[in-house]
Amino acid sequence: AEITEGFAMQILTTKDGKSVGGIVVEETGRAVKVALVNGSVESVAVKEIVKRETAPVSAMPPTFAAMLAPQDVADIVAYLQAPKKKKEEEAKPAAAEKPGGNALAGMPDPLSGKQWGDRKKGFHLDCHDVRLELRYDGVEIGSYIYRHSETKRPFFVHVKTPSGIQVTRNFPPIEGKDPTDHGSMHPGISLGFARLNGISFWHNKAGVVVHDGIVGEPKVGAESASWMVRNRWLAPGGKLVCRETARYQFEKNADGYLLRVDNRFSGDEVFEFGVIEEMGLAIRVATPIMVKGQGGAILSGRGGVNEKGTWGKVDDWWDYHGPIGGRSVGLQVMSGNGDHEVWSHSRDYGVLVANPLPVDRAENRGKSIVVEPGEEFRLRFGVQVHEHARREEFDPAAAYRRYLAGLQEQR
Repeated sequence: AEITEGFAMQILTTKDGKSVGGIVVEETGRAVKVALVNGSVESVAVKEIVKRETAPVSAMPPTFAAMLAPQDVADIVAYLQAPKKKKEEEAKPAAAEKPGGNALAGMPDPLSGKQWGDRKKGFHLDCHDVRLELRYDGVEIGSYIYRHSETKRPFFVHVKTPSGIQVTRNFPPIEGKDPTDHGSMHPGISLGFARLNGISFWHNKAGVVVHDGIVGEPKVGAESASWMVRNRWLAPGGKLVCRETARYQFEKNADGYLLRVDNRFSGDEVFEFGVIEEMGLAIRVATPIMVKGQGGAILSGRGGVNEKGTWGKVDDWWDYHGPIGGRSVGLQVMSGNGDHEVWSHSRDYGVLVANPLPVDRAENRGKSIVVEPGEEFRLRFGVQVHEHARREEFDPAAAYRRYLAGLQEQR
């Protein structure tokens, strides 16, 4: 673990009686910038400060307790007991990061180090400390990241077609090659909610999703791969909002492969999903197939085209597609939520969110989906990763029917 000193809680009291507590990250003669426990930074004018105290407690977020593993504690003890390193040793460059960036400190899954399937034929799954690496016929087609320091919910990155063409944006975005907007919010394929019990589990500044482990053993074969995980959705301060069981299944087919996503939410107390556009299953497509300034397009099941023809409209599926390397590729997002109409927060700049809440309009913003103790809220989606020589060879309506047929078998 990387240890940083100086995390004592500073409490600033202003003339109007307001108290601001956190870590002082910058101080000038005019203002003091304080990093709050929710991840935001607040600037306080020096002339407004009437009292300044140092509390004998850490300012680190309480949710860190859920993420520290025994090895992390051992690292902290070793650091405190060891003599200070020489400056030149501290200046050595860090080792190269794994795909997906720095991992949030926490316990690796107990299955870390295990592998399933044939590495050269069919599907193959490799469990690393913070990610599951997926291959098909020897080609790496993506990784499932279950713990990350910046994107505080599980997600898939660097998703590729079976031949290896990447269809999601680089993570993190590459300056000069990709638009760098929403870098940690749009990692690739992810499920997120910007209004769950009034807390954002989307913007990476408040709620955090903690991986509680893979359930049983993944099932991996020549034509499919699947696994199940348990997650806890925690509010700032560490309070449990709800629990989630998520099942992911990859199925090879003639168009590429289908990812089935099945999420079940339950809690000890009532919780609710509110209305806002950033709610549901999200994709961020590779830069070359964006609509804006590139060669991509969005097509929906009822004939909507691009952002103008699809945003805010209820539908069954949305295909974000375009040409890369002389091939027609894309991601088709499909809804399996028969009890909930799904609409798309679809943008020409590369993001598409399949949203199972009411459309984000003024008349709907007081609505919500409420889940009582003992109840379960279930969401099901499909993502068809497709690749063909020509666009005309892919039939998204047929792909959707194939997805629905599989739902009937897996109820």
